[in-house]
Amino acid sequence: MLELPIIVALAIVQSVYGVGLLVFGTPTFLILGYSYFEALTLLIPCSLTISIIQLASNTRYVRDLKLSIPLITVPSIFLGIMLHSTGLITDSVRYIVALTLILSSLTYFSETLSHWMNIVSQKHERIFLAATGLVHGSSNLGGGLLTTFVSNRYKSKEKIRANVAYGYIIFSTSQAFGLSMISQFSIPDFSLLNSTVCLIVYLLTNIYIFSKITTAMFMKTVPILCLIYGVVLFL
Repeated sequence: MLELPIIVALAIVQSVYGVGLLVFGTPTFLILGYSYFEALTLLIPCSLTISIIQLASNTRYVRDLKLSIPLITVPSIFLGIMLHSTGLITDSVRYIVALTLILSSLTYFSETLSHWMNIVSQKHERIFLAATGLVHGSSNLGGGLLTTFVSNRYKSKEKIRANVAYGYIIFSTSQAFGLSMISQFSIPDFSLLNSTVCLIVYLLTNIYIFSKITTAMFMKTVPILCLIYGVVLFL
């Protein structure tokens, strides 16, 4: 009974920021007793639905990262999936991601940290993206790092959301394909209902929330979102 309310709440977050369902949803459903694969079968279709719609009307904003995201992250996502299947690194990856997100959120309050994060995410773009793909494939938690990377690169809320959505489409499709190759991963029939609900949530959120948020407000809330992600992952 809790599935749909949780998905709706996280769909609102993802409709605004481009991330939310996978990063928040995965630990939430694991806490509720769902297996990792059960959580993914619930969340991937919903996340993919919102990301596709977000990107469809904003493809003009996706230019610089159109090739680098799939070329760099897809191989590392597959490697992450294989590492997850061994069960050796899942917990350590979770805490590394949490620390990274908390650190990135603090860059908003410190010019020194902000400068350092910009250097890491832009000067070492390939390494950062490869690490993000590895994290996502092994833990389903790469969305927070993707948000950090994109928000350090762009300063427009439309560009940030469009590029995060594009990255998430690459992440979700690669992940679903990779998991289907090594397990009995499949999308359940009721996913159509959940995805339809998420579509409605996105349309309403886009009209009544996203359109009314200024870029300045958006940029102020992104670090707060990253901080929340980091704290949740430590729980």
